[in-house]
Amino acid sequence: MSKALILVDVQNEYFADGKLPLPDMNEALTHIEALLTCFRSSRLPIFHIQHFGLTEGGPFSLGSPGAELHDRVKPRLGIQPPEIIIPKYYTNGFRMTWLAAALQGSGVTEVVVAGAMVQNCIDATVRAADDFGFKVTVASDACAAAPVTLKDGQIIEAATAHDVVLAALSNVSDVRPTTEVIAQIEQERQYAADHVPWGG
Repeated sequence: MSKALILVDVQNEYFADGKLPLPDMNEALTHIEALLTCFRSSRLPIFHIQHFGLTEGGPFSLGSPGAELHDRVKPRLGIQPPEIIIPKYYTNGFRMTWLAAALQGSGVTEVVVAGAMVQNCIDATVRAADDFGFKVTVASDACAAAPVTLKDGQIIEAATAHDVVLAALSNVSDVRPTTEVIAQIEQERQYAADHVPWGG
């Protein structure tokens, strides 16, 4: 089984100087960095989903600072396997992109998903990954949500929106904290090292 990391929209727009800052994005970024370190050291595939808005001057508009991947997660050059950037224009990271083909071409059967925002692109991308037959794990604390305003004006806090959406996603994915995701990868890596065929 080959496992890949999918980082969804970890872009400047969701941080303090962006047009759509998320309350817990900085905390999520710390966990995202831990995932990156783990996947890089394990030489597992990493896919960066980069969203571009279709409205000129709007959030994630092409060429704007907000559309850029955050400096702390930008792909590293000269490593194997290479980190791949997948541009997208819709909520679902698989819609009209080559993400599914890239994953399948890399022999990936299981994906770990992290990024933003939980109630939009994370939700849509996780469900699509399940539809494509991938086993999906969501790193819960490596994801950030936005507050939700209901029709009556009531505001659902971001932390509550985060927990509710991820609880719903547990029907199609394994939702767990980053520490558990990393521990499983390290366990799998150790198992593989201990079971290398003679002469391998």
